[in-house]
Amino acid sequence: MSFLKGLFSADPQINFPEEMLDHDASKLDYVVIDCEMTGLNPKKDQLLSIAAVKISQGKILSNQNFYKFIFQAEETLREETILIHRLNHQKVSEGRNQTTVLEEFSRFCHNCIPLGHFFNIDLSFLNPLLPSPFSYPHLDTRTIAQYLLKQNHPNTALQLEVLCDHFSIPHFEAHNALGDATSTACLFLKLLSELRKQQIVSLHSLLLSTNT
Repeated sequence: MSFLKGLFSADPQINFPEEMLDHDASKLDYVVIDCEMTGLNPKKDQLLSIAAVKISQGKILSNQNFYKFIFQAEETLREETILIHRLNHQKVSEGRNQTTVLEEFSRFCHNCIPLGHFFNIDLSFLNPLLPSPFSYPHLDTRTIAQYLLKQNHPNTALQLEVLCDHFSIPHFEAHNALGDATSTACLFLKLLSELRKQQIVSLHSLLLSTNT
């Protein structure tokens, strides 16, 4: 289990069933997460919204998604934040209490493997605030794509939009948390199919190959 140390935000013995490591990664349950923030520094910036979509048995569950705005004071929003996320003062002022949103989000993610794109940024905001940290191993589509592209396409940029173009994945609304979560979910399923061609099938082999 030593190779998993860097992949857990909590002791994996708490909730994670180790037998899942031998399962076909395409058959497991995932929750794909994307957050919108006022910036990238969790010490001074704030969460604006959280979105998540679920994947089960290799299918995106279109009827199961999570997208909530979080209340922030008007002075929290900078002009550049509004331009990037298109979240204006009205939307943020109508958001819900952060603690309530995070509790609902935590329940939505229960018993699913969390993943995202450049996911450590989202985790740096979420982990200190969640009622209980993720105890399942998390995955990052950026590092999976980097592993797959390092031999034949080493210079491909790893931004979500670029990778979606590279793998011929249709675009959803960019810089919108739910749109980015959906794009990431599509990208993840495509990456899993590419990994299968290299005989990387189990969750164990997926974690090993993308944590090198």
